[in-house]
Formats: sequence, structure tokens, C-alpha cells
Amino acid sequence: YKNCLRDKSFTNSANYKLGLCYVKTSKWSEAEDIFKSLLKKDPENGTLQSSLAYIYCMDNETDKAIELYSKLIQSYPENSSYLENYIAVLIQAERLDEASAQMDILKEKFPDSSKITKIQEEIKKQTEGNNQSANDSSEVETK
Repeated sequence: YKNCLRDKSFTNSANYKLGLCYVKTSKWSEAEDIFKSLLKKDPENGTLQSSLAYIYCMDNETDKAIELYSKLIQSYPENSSYLENYIAVLIQAERLDEASAQMDILKEKFPDSSKITKIQEEIKKQTEGNNQSANDSSEVETK
């Protein structure tokens, strides 16, 4: 890919592929730099925005990922993947009420989504885990 960068007609595609290579090898900073650079040239590109949101998520910058996915689902309301990823990041951030609300939208707009069951189970698991933690805390306080 780096050799392709020398040919201007391949620069954007080569950078995109190089960014994906950095993602595959968990080199988040390098990947972020590439996708931000590509977005400067094509700021409305949903694929690039989604890739950057994924990088933020994997690099534990969930607030940035949430903000970007939120914009994506507004700009591309018919893209189920963006909504599914948005819900996943909300769950990661333990924003379960928001995740549940978005889950309702997913079920309504995309009832055939293969991810519905898995996402519902994850929300339930996280909710039960939070409830258990709250119960454990209150038991400690009352002893």
C-alpha cells in the first residue's frame, strides 16, 4: 500500500487500505490519523466516519464514538449497521437506558436485523450486572 501512495490516482484507496491494516493490528493512533486525513477530503463519507467511530470505540474513547455514531444514524437513517454499532457503544459506555431506547428503534425500523437478539441479551446482562452491583453495595452499607 505504501508503494501505491506514490501514484496520486491510488492515494486515497491506498491510505484507506493502510488505515484498515492499522486497525487490524490495533494501531489506533496511526489508523485515526489516516481516517481523519481522508475525512478532510470527503467529510460526508459515512464509511470513513464509521471507521473512525470504530477506532474511537476500540481505543476506549467511547464519548467520541457515541458522538460520531449519533451523527451517522441521523445522516444515514436507513443504515442498520450504524444503529447497531451505536447501540453497542452505548452498552459499552453503560448508557443502558439510551441503548434500550435505540434498541426499540432498531426493532421497529429493522425487524429482520440478525443482531437484535444478541444486543438485547447484552443489554439484559449489563442491566442485571449493574443491579447486582447496586445490591452488593447496599448490603455492604447496611452491615
